[in-house]
Amino acid sequence: MQGKRHAADYDPHPHFTKSEVLADIALVRQAINDFEQEDAKDRRAFCAFLLFTRR
Repeated sequence: MQGKRHAADYDPHPHFTKSEVLADIALVRQAINDFEQEDAKDRRAFCAFLLFTRR
């Protein structure tokens, strides 16, 4: 989704259909819902993994 957001923000000629956008919104909402259903300790561990990359 970040790639699509960058295209929408910076590409002067992006083409998104309404049905494509609605499907993307539904997908992201489901991902957020799934994340929120996980235990708090697992959500914290996931966020820490994203913040502190291995070097």
